[in-house]
Amino acid sequence: MAEVLESQSVPATLLARTQELARTLEHKRAQGYTVESQTDTTAVLVIKGRKRRFRSSVDSRQIVTVDELGNAKVQKVEVAGD
Repeated sequence: MAEVLESQSVPATLLARTQELARTLEHKRAQGYTVESQTDTTAVLVIKGRKRRFRSSVDSRQIVTVDELGNAKVQKVEVAGD
């Protein structure tokens, strides 16, 4: 019979969360993103969209957050249409 192990959720320290954010941002920079704004546990990233012939390019934004457990999460920011 399989034994079920309970996982304990130990909150990460601010230093650990900041280090995880730094690792995630390093990976995203390698993909071409730049940091638009940043706090200790959150950052807004932007990557330039391709040029359009008669319209300006559309930038893509993502928000990176590191939760209390030290897990990084990346979410795409949807821009409302005109």
